[in-house]
Amino acid sequence: MRILCLGALLWSAATAPIALAAPITLNWAHTNPNLVTDPNSISQTVGGVTVTARGYTVEFSGSVATVFGPFPTTPGQGSLQMFGTITSGLTTQPGLGLLSQPAAGIAVSGSDIGGGNAVRGIDSWPYQSDKWGIYFTQVAPSKPL
Repeated sequence: MRILCLGALLWSAATAPIALAAPITLNWAHTNPNLVTDPNSISQTVGGVTVTARGYTVEFSGSVATVFGPFPTTPGQGSLQMFGTITSGLTTQPGLGLLSQPAAGIAVSGSDIGGGNAVRGIDSWPYQSDKWGIYFTQVAPSKPL
């Protein structure tokens, strides 16, 4: 009887229409009053969905990859935000950025300091290290989109 009930439950779940949420548009400009900056993330709520972003760096050495982060939203070198919306110092450039650099508890071997100070973005400037590095942002919605 339990197998039959489970089979009926799975059949009804498989045949029920799936509701898809409408896409949402996010505004990561530092002037957006809906942004919430926490120590290691930035979030905003749009249409009842809270989306949280965190910045990471991956260093590669041969076949070994090491993930560092999440990076803090506090100022680092040059008094620029390490991860956030004011990473380039150019307030006319909207959007998220990551200036990868050593920070408390984050022992990356290189940094994104240099031209990255003037170029906002994720992986927008060569990683200055003897290791190959990439940066990425984890974007996590509070419910499916």
